[in-house]
Amino acid sequence: MIYARIAIPVLSLALLGAIGCSRDLANSTAQPVVASHTQTTTAPAPASVFPETGWTFNGEPGRVVTTPHYRLHTTITDVAHTQRLAAFMESALVAYRAGCGVLEADELPDPSRSLDVFLYRTRGQWDAATRQLLGGRAAPLLAMPRGGYTLAGRVMLYDIGRRDTQVLLAHEGWHQYAQVALAGPLPEWLDEGLATMMEGFMWRTDPASGATALAFVPWANPERFDELRRAAAHRRMWTLDRLVATGSPLDSASMGNTPDPLAYYAQVWALCHFLREGRGGTCAEAVRASIRSAARGGGVAAFQTTFGSIGDIERDYAAFVGHITRQGARELIVRGESPVTGPNRGLSEMGGSTVGQSR
Repeated sequence: MIYARIAIPVLSLALLGAIGCSRDLANSTAQPVVASHTQTTTAPAPASVFPETGWTFNGEPGRVVTTPHYRLHTTITDVAHTQRLAAFMESALVAYRAGCGVLEADELPDPSRSLDVFLYRTRGQWDAATRQLLGGRAAPLLAMPRGGYTLAGRVMLYDIGRRDTQVLLAHEGWHQYAQVALAGPLPEWLDEGLATMMEGFMWRTDPASGATALAFVPWANPERFDELRRAAAHRRMWTLDRLVATGSPLDSASMGNTPDPLAYYAQVWALCHFLREGRGGTCAEAVRASIRSAARGGGVAAFQTTFGSIGDIERDYAAFVGHITRQGARELIVRGESPVTGPNRGLSEMGGSTVGQSR
């Protein structure tokens, strides 16, 4: 695939199973990190039904599902499926407002307006909508094998199945929230790290009550873990200075320096975990400072101002990656458990977000 710069302000992309990426292309910069505090989300009860109104796209009948914070425009005919997705989006928003678990609950602002998500039934409809939005600038997006994007606070996706569509919603939803609700930008690597952290979620059933809860668990991301392990095994790991200086691999200006986009995303995912849990969590304050600065409209320098040179932690980061990719660690990742502290660490300690709703 050829990745090219697209001269469109505030565009974020996600290629499922391969790449999740975000950019503020007006300045060729964009935004990541992840969780540590206990966060319990509050979302609509399982029996809630969100109101729907009619909508059409190119003559195709559809609906707009309206939630307290979202308007889901969709041509999908499965009403139960779209109602579940609408509830999923509301649940994810609670985690976004906690900085994906890095901050306290509700520390970040509510979005100032309803967030528009367009979810098409087919790839053909998505292609048509993309051409209508971007005209001659749509070609790089149309070349994506499987994924979606966010443009100026609007998420554009198509249905690729229940689980994978939720993964894309969680990833792109963070970029949408950051574009709309934060007054300033995050460093690009940090924004992408947060988005990949949001890809980790699990459904868990309380054995006593039988109630099912949706938990956002940053470690529960086997795809990023597997790519990180491959990168480490084949010596494709980058220095941290290079990692944080590299623009999005979907940006042609960066492609000469990013021959391995998959490794880029796996490593910003790992870096966020290191900053959260490595060195006993002593690095986490720099991440919190960066997110708070963005919320206030500050620039992208807040992380470096608080942390200093990220290259100084190179040796500790390398040891951290070796530890979390050790033999047997994948079992913990699949269960959503931290490979740093072992299998007995609970969801609340990992910054997981839970919501009482059925699947």
